[in-house]
Amino acid sequence: MHSNIIDKWRELGASGSFLGNPTGSEGVCPDGIGHYAHFDGGSIHWHPSHGAQATWGEVLEEWARSGWERGSFGYPVQDVRDVGASEYLFGLMGACDDGSASLSAEKVAEMGRFENGSILVHYSGQLQLRWTDGNIKIKEGNLLRKVLSVFHGDTPAL
Repeated sequence: MHSNIIDKWRELGASGSFLGNPTGSEGVCPDGIGHYAHFDGGSIHWHPSHGAQATWGEVLEEWARSGWERGSFGYPVQDVRDVGASEYLFGLMGACDDGSASLSAEKVAEMGRFENGSILVHYSGQLQLRWTDGNIKIKEGNLLRKVLSVFHGDTPAL
């Protein structure tokens, strides 16, 4: 395997990481420039201009559907980022009869940046909040509707 791909895999935790173990040998990308290796939980692509970058999850699936590095996105320029549950974008808010508040919420789950754009996976839905002991707490929540956003060119900052 290309030493940069092995180094990235080891940096992420090798077989103990989310990537797991390699599923085959390293390949050369169709453009003859980059290299790739697939793992149980994702892929690592290497390009001399961007280094080795890990892609996984729904970002990887969308990138594959778009044609990998030969598609409109090009090569990844950073690892896919798991944004995490703490980053919510809130929209409309309304009061409920029981003193709680209902609002529309959106959670960005994964983000992948590529040479020519970005892929974001996010979920939207409704949350019901209640003021309890001086803190706002989620009383009920449902963020089930998955939305895939694809940006070509400049990507909005998160």
